[in-house]
Amino acid sequence: MQVRKAGPAVSLAKLSLSPPLGQLSHSWRASQDTLCCETTGTEKGDWPPCMAMLDEFVKPELLQYGEVSTACATLDSSVDDDTLEFYLQAGTADDKDVKRYRTGQRMLYRMQFYRSILDRAAWTIEHGQSVIIVSDPAQKRRPLSKFFSPIYRSLVRGIRGVYQNKEQNKRSKEFVGKMEKAIEDTIGDRLAEMFEVSSLVTAPAYRRRGYATALVHVATDAADARGAPTWLASSNTVNRGFYHSLGFATVATFYLGTDNPAWKAPPVPIDIMVREPKEMDGTVREKAAYAFQASQNV
Repeated sequence: MQVRKAGPAVSLAKLSLSPPLGQLSHSWRASQDTLCCETTGTEKGDWPPCMAMLDEFVKPELLQYGEVSTACATLDSSVDDDTLEFYLQAGTADDKDVKRYRTGQRMLYRMQFYRSILDRAAWTIEHGQSVIIVSDPAQKRRPLSKFFSPIYRSLVRGIRGVYQNKEQNKRSKEFVGKMEKAIEDTIGDRLAEMFEVSSLVTAPAYRRRGYATALVHVATDAADARGAPTWLASSNTVNRGFYHSLGFATVATFYLGTDNPAWKAPPVPIDIMVREPKEMDGTVREKAAYAFQASQNV
């Protein structure tokens, strides 16, 4: 999402794409970190194998409810550098409608993290200072999560109705429509078997420590162990090199604002990226699969 510096990935969702795209609510984004990991030291134990390249103290953990406020602040800290978010809010920070829009977005961030914690999908380093949502296509929804799903969708629609004006709603629909088409054209039916990386962001003071790399490996190591691909969407063109270094390839790019006369800035690019599974040694694969599965059974 971005280009006033080029931002993370799909903003409209800072809600993961696990629910149908039409239910997105500005909350999913790929990395705001323009970092690559400095690899020193060796990791031991049962943590996913690719983590061995990271500092032994950099271990992602499942996000806890008490860390949601910090995680929301971390996600909100990326807005100023996020071109997609800037496009979707349809105005400057001083505008009354933009302030209302931002209030609604913060409510959606919080709802998304609560839901992701319930599904064991939200991971963090430094207690919310660096976060990611990893959607596992094979994960069974917990009964409580199923119960809250229709309530959650109703709240998302209600918040949008109250906190978005006509132009903001128009741009949100443009984003969702183009996103759906890009996914259908490039990923298609494979989407049902793919891990998804979303809402990956690190607070400015905690960047360049390898946190984003470690968090992405939560998804890719688990995907490799299962032989499944991983996908994400990103509007942060600065981060293309970061994702490519982790095995992702850009399979499509679409643009927002091309048909909107009210948008005077350059079109906002959104990349769809896919990472095919990598071969793993049998023992390594078992350890990676065990580490991820154990976290889901807590």
